Amino acid sequence: MLLPIIHNVGREAHGDILKQLASIVDAGALKPIIDREDFTFEQIAQAHDRLASGKAVGKVVVTVE
Repeated sequence: MLLPIIHNVGREAHGDILKQLASIVDAGALKPIIDREDFTFEQIAQAHDRLASGKAVGKVVVTVE
């Protein structure tokens, strides 16, 4: 759905694409996939290693306080 926006294709349809995406989010049908491990800012190197290793499932979370 977002590929046209990412690749800057069909700019005239970007507003409609974002409206459709907003509807999906509002309906609660979008569930982010987050890796089971989370990291502090001080562990940023380990977070990067986790991501680079290919073992992460979903997004790697780094908490900044």
